[in-house]
Amino acid sequence: MELGARPENLLTPMLNPQEFYQEQSPTTFQNGMIRKYVVEKLTNNNYRMWKTRMELIMERNNLLKIIDGSEKIPEDEPERSNWKIRDLDARMEIIMHLSDEQVDYVRKIKTTHEMWDYLHKIHQPTDGTTKIFSFRTLMNVQMKEGEKIDSFILKWKKQLDAAIAAGNNIDESSMCEILMGALPQSWMTFVSIHSDDTNLNL
Repeated sequence: MELGARPENLLTPMLNPQEFYQEQSPTTFQNGMIRKYVVEKLTNNNYRMWKTRMELIMERNNLLKIIDGSEKIPEDEPERSNWKIRDLDARMEIIMHLSDEQVDYVRKIKTTHEMWDYLHKIHQPTDGTTKIFSFRTLMNVQMKEGEKIDSFILKWKKQLDAAIAAGNNIDESSMCEILMGALPQSWMTFVSIHSDDTNLNL
């Protein structure tokens, strides 16, 4: 049994317009076919999953070394001009997958690696205060009696992502325990039955 199962593919064809931003972006496969995919734009609450999806997009388009900074700008032409074109492609891909608020953070940054690194510093801080606060916030997320389980799971997972992004190491078993503890009294029968269920996953 699953509670709010993850989508099987990180680059998800258009399935649920409420979960993914409804802007289509093309990516070219080696066989020349064009496939449409949608990626939820970056907000203050979805950095970890957004980063994973964007890394796949960049890898597919042979731009991963541009964003991580391992491919430096060449000194000689025409390699230098070609690198600038690739860097522009990567920056455009990132910008098109940011909310307006996030665009404002990076609109003056001139290279992809600087942009990528700056977004990481904003959304994945490593200070202990943020780590503790995000975990405490996750533990305080409680489902109310009468609340729909789907909407609660979505809210809970967003806070889970924030806690993990802040540096908390939360394994699958701990996730299930925390989620079980967030369910209201009316779910206690479910909790009693599945508390030791090793097949239960999120």
